[in-house]
Amino acid sequence: MLRWLAHRFPHLPLHHVSALAVSGRSIYCRRVNGIAEELLWDDLQRVLIRTTDQGPFSDDVFFILETTQFTVWIPQPARGCDELLQALQRLPGFDNAAVIAAMGCTDNHVFHCWQRSPQT
Repeated sequence: MLRWLAHRFPHLPLHHVSALAVSGRSIYCRRVNGIAEELLWDDLQRVLIRTTDQGPFSDDVFFILETTQFTVWIPQPARGCDELLQALQRLPGFDNAAVIAAMGCTDNHVFHCWQRSPQT
């Protein structure tokens, strides 16, 4: 339903992200309040998915991207999130089973999808 609303009323910030772009170098997220966040792939340390019991009329699935310096929360309905997931799935050892479990969850839960291996 949120996707339908987003297509029907593209000017409404249903998920508080006005731009999400994925490149080979970074993930760029601009919030509707103007705050921009850029996360370099080389800095990414961990990927989680957080689900809540607040859906379907509120965002209830979030991709959580952690670096050693900061954390970026991206609501799953954000435009560009499909491209983000495709890029995340290319990370070595990414747990697609965790994504599947998260997308079927309607409770408050955190799913661990990926963690950077210790550098040797």
